[in-house]
Amino acid sequence: RVLSMLLSLKDRHGDRVRFILGNRDVNKLRIWGELTADEHKGVFWLQGTGRIGGCSSNKDVPGNSAERLKWMLGRTMGSPNAFELRRKELARNERSRVTNVKSSSVVTDEEVVQSYLETCSVNQKDEQEGLMIQYISRAKAMDRIGNCLFLHGALPPFTTASLTSPAAMSRDDYNWSDYFQHCLPWIQQNNQKHKQQVTNIKDWMKALNDMVQSQLHQWKQQQTQHQPQHQPQPVPNTTVNNWSTNGGYNNLPGSKLMQYGMGWLPNKARNP
Repeated sequence: RVLSMLLSLKDRHGDRVRFILGNRDVNKLRIWGELTADEHKGVFWLQGTGRIGGCSSNKDVPGNSAERLKWMLGRTMGSPNAFELRRKELARNERSRVTNVKSSSVVTDEEVVQSYLETCSVNQKDEQEGLMIQYISRAKAMDRIGNCLFLHGALPPFTTASLTSPAAMSRDDYNWSDYFQHCLPWIQQNNQKHKQQVTNIKDWMKALNDMVQSQLHQWKQQQTQHQPQHQPQPVPNTTVNNWSTNGGYNNLPGSKLMQYGMGWLPNKARNP
């Protein structure tokens, strides 16, 4: 309901309405791939904890799609109440639609799963995007209005004395690229010869938002090419690798965007 209202506001007022991506938006790209996979091998940030989904533990992620979604929301997305809240929302929507009142206890687990899949995926037949995907597609990682920058995160840290001393910053040959590229780790991994140069805030904003759109495009292509039929029980989906098992800024569709939304890298280092 909130997503519908936000998208309607954007449709009616155009550029007067700006959406900024946050980690709780980006992590919804995980829903389709992880929920429809025949086997979930856990998530990298739980590795070694002994918890369900810790990859190296003997505690397996649930195979039933409803139980798996409850685990994903509660144990890997920080939203332990989301499943039941969605059930209540579906019941409320049903009550407003028909006279035959439907209580929250009648909305099945399978209907909640289906709702999440529809909201967080692209329909294979008509390529209609779910509400969450529409929202992400129309959002930016960073936006500028006048002299103000808007982003969900922080500006690059001034941590290196050799870069931030007054003497260094006053030099004509001062290299701002080291400063800005600190927070563009997917660029750091590129071949040095083809490394994208980011030397000012405008370049930084463009590089960040270009990455978002490029990763979304790849992710959507994967959806339309490999989307299985939505079913309440485990769905055989062996064509899609789940980013969350190994993590990192790799070549899986959407991986760079999903990793950018995480606080930690697979090696347990802080994400720049």
